[in-house]
Amino acid sequence: MRYSSWERARSLLFGSHRRRLVTVGAAAVTAAAVGIPALAAGPHPTPTGLTAPALSVLASASSSSPTPPASPSVSASPTPSASASAPASKPAAPRKATATATAATKAAIVLREVAKLKGSPYVFGATGPRTFDCAGLTQFVYAKIGVKLVNYVPTQLAKAKVVPHSKQRPGDLIFFLSGDFAYHVGIYAGNHKMWDAPTEGQAVGLHEIWDDGYVVGQFY
Repeated sequence: MRYSSWERARSLLFGSHRRRLVTVGAAAVTAAAVGIPALAAGPHPTPTGLTAPALSVLASASSSSPTPPASPSVSASPTPSASASAPASKPAAPRKATATATAATKAAIVLREVAKLKGSPYVFGATGPRTFDCAGLTQFVYAKIGVKLVNYVPTQLAKAKVVPHSKQRPGDLIFFLSGDFAYHVGIYAGNHKMWDAPTEGQAVGLHEIWDDGYVVGQFY
């Protein structure tokens, strides 16, 4: 087919315009894909001689290019303070109060256990469970609270913590002396009374304290 000189000129002109249009459109799409707003959004220099339809195609290519989503901002979550996250610790019970409660519990056990033995006959050297002498009775009862004693009054006194009468408590042992020798022991019950196994022919029972010159011995 033969073209006139005018047709060849028009073909060259529009062919050149098409190539420039494709080049500019591709650049705009690429810029939008990689996130370069200045190139993607324009303004772009308008190629000389482009017609209105060509400009419309270029604008459409630029506006339809996908824009990468903005990176979400990362906000650090507040770190709870040590005082807020740490569980509240319970205050420790005072030692003195705990020791007093323990002593009262042991005293209650001692008095309960010795009361069970009321009426048991006195037998010299006996340590129970049915007959007792004075030291055998205290040895048997104190074993109920984990205190080990021997069946001999002076040795029991030597092992005890001696306290004044003003600090005696029900359940403490009281020792009767002849000079420096401890010859009898009972369990203090309060109200000037004691539990003991008195002597031959008598039985374990709650008796009046007949001599205020006794020594108070504590084991808990």
